[in-house]
Amino acid sequence: MRGIWNYFVVVIIIILSALPGCREDQNVSFEEKGNREFDRQSYARAVNFWQQAIEESPDNARLYTKAGRAFLKLSRIDEAEKFLNHSIRLNPQNAVLQKDLIRICLIRGDHARALEKMKQYASSFEKDGDYFILQGDFYMISGELDKAERLYRKAVLIHNAGTRGKIKLAICLRSLGRDQNAQKIVSSLKPEMIEKPLNLLLLSDYFFLSGQLRMAEQCIQGALKHNPDSQILNIRLAQFYLQTSFRKKALETLRNLEKKYPENVSFKIMLADLYLSGRQVVQAETMLENAKEIVDDASRTNFNLLMGKCFLYKNQIPYAASYLKAVVSENPTLISATYLLGVAYFAGHQIKLAEKNFIRVLVLDPHHIDSLLMLSYIHYKDHAYDLSLDYSRQVLEFDKSNSRALTIKGLCLLELGVPKEAAPLFLKAFSLGKRVSALYFYGVSLEELGRLESAAEVFDKVLTINPELTDVVRRYASLLLELGQREKALEIARDIIEHNPANPFLGYTAGDLFYRLEQYEISQRILEKAISEGASHGHVYSLLAASYQYTGKHRDAGDLLLRCTFDFPNYCQGWIDLAVSYMNRGQKKAALQVLDAAYRKNPDSPAITGNLAWLLLENDQDVHKALDLARKAYEKSPDNPAIADTLGWAYYLKGAYSQAEWMLEQAEALAPDKAIVKYHRAMLLASQGKTTAAKKCFQAALAHKLPEHLVDRIPEGML
Repeated sequence: MRGIWNYFVVVIIIILSALPGCREDQNVSFEEKGNREFDRQSYARAVNFWQQAIEESPDNARLYTKAGRAFLKLSRIDEAEKFLNHSIRLNPQNAVLQKDLIRICLIRGDHARALEKMKQYASSFEKDGDYFILQGDFYMISGELDKAERLYRKAVLIHNAGTRGKIKLAICLRSLGRDQNAQKIVSSLKPEMIEKPLNLLLLSDYFFLSGQLRMAEQCIQGALKHNPDSQILNIRLAQFYLQTSFRKKALETLRNLEKKYPENVSFKIMLADLYLSGRQVVQAETMLENAKEIVDDASRTNFNLLMGKCFLYKNQIPYAASYLKAVVSENPTLISATYLLGVAYFAGHQIKLAEKNFIRVLVLDPHHIDSLLMLSYIHYKDHAYDLSLDYSRQVLEFDKSNSRALTIKGLCLLELGVPKEAAPLFLKAFSLGKRVSALYFYGVSLEELGRLESAAEVFDKVLTINPELTDVVRRYASLLLELGQREKALEIARDIIEHNPANPFLGYTAGDLFYRLEQYEISQRILEKAISEGASHGHVYSLLAASYQYTGKHRDAGDLLLRCTFDFPNYCQGWIDLAVSYMNRGQKKAALQVLDAAYRKNPDSPAITGNLAWLLLENDQDVHKALDLARKAYEKSPDNPAIADTLGWAYYLKGAYSQAEWMLEQAEALAPDKAIVKYHRAMLLASQGKTTAAKKCFQAALAHKLPEHLVDRIPEGML
């Protein structure tokens, strides 16, 4: 219904601006000057003259009418309504003005006032076909198509609105799905019945809705033949080209209009918008710069909206948000501005503000697909999968073929552990939208289902489409290694070095592959180069440090990790790796100092909090403090087996055996193959006097390769 609403607004504006009464021979000089400017389509100048004429003749209803309709030409609805209201107060029985004011209410979307005025003026329109058409328009916009049909049929029977009534009826029937009936009406129209510009424009709407775009274009062009200099009709043609994605024609039309009417800011704004849609940001900026000098109050909103969009494209988020906030504050019901402001907040990582704006959009338009999709994605990233699924479901109720909604739904199902349900969604999303990300996630689903060879084939296809997707390269190569296809994985690593030597992020991927292929020297050279060329992420440092460790370069590893903690203080794994490197060199005090500093920098990190607790326990430090830290880490990450194990061991050392037993059982359930967890359970069982169970647990720990220093701690008689 939103598309129908847009069409009716455009048509209503054209009907209003095309009404007679704007040119009469009078001897009042200001009025005559206004008439002449109006004929030249210099509507702003015409308004100025007529306002001066009104100062001389404040009770002249005709002048208010002229000024009101000129404001309509300028799309300045507030001023138009103000002047037309003044005119009707001077001439309350003017039926034409009454209909004008009803149309303005419809343009605003103020259905309640439109209905009120229709009832108020009903006695004036007993045999007026235009009135029945207006009523029909009201019910079309309101979605009550059956009522609209009845009113259009009434209009058809009245001479003064017969042709327009027929075309409106055809549009209504088309919207009701009665295509044959609609086409029959249109086919019955004789050429002389549709030669008027307004009828041609209505017919254009019908052909547009029925997908007959060439016929729709011809109708608008036919209307222009009657008045080739009409800026309103030229705008309509440009809008048609934009709505139908005839980009080349739209560009040509708008460029010609912008040159022909340099004082008309609307053409500059439309052209800038078209440039932006094609990501021609420089051209858009130039056009907006030209428009800046002539922007008036009527065009200020559209200008600011486009400036916001332009800064969004340039990724200058604060400037974008500033312009868009200005638009929304002046026009709180403008959906496009509210949505774009949400996008700006999202791009600036102000997620709560973004969510608030998308929800505002849905209050105005509950079926706004893009806002539903953004909210679905936000909740997916926030791990609120049920909420995310609800928003994606709403999208799919209106558009079953929306590839983005299908993809987000699939991602939620993957996270919820149902890859079997997710896989067909990704496949459908790819077939509909050809989004390579959907194909990649289809491969991930297959991998989760254990169909590794099929997953590898999908990843290979993804990389055929886009060979520079680093995450896919890494996952594909890892899968090849798991499948025992070592040579093929090595081939991928070599191919990266040969064809993408300047891409530091792919360099990290190649370094990772050579590291896992145990070719550490090559891995180090690649990773060192990646760091020097800008692969600025802590993961690269950690991987290079691990490679150094394998080749005995322990000091180099320590120095690199120390640098990592300075360069990336919020990269928690860097701190943990540095502490481990000190531990490996027997520097327990230094390791403890590192994790203590890391905790002060990142007090909300469960990984750092848990590791600090563990190190305190290992160094026979403050067990009470360690227990508090372990509890805090567990609260934030209850599904982490290492943290559950640390908390269980802390309870054991405090003598709280019942809590320790429950926590260590949970840790073992989360990580059934971890030797240290089995060792801790065995120590607890031994302390409880459960010798048989303890021996069994110690044997299981040894079977899972318990470290030698822990083997030495097993109590006598337990092996």
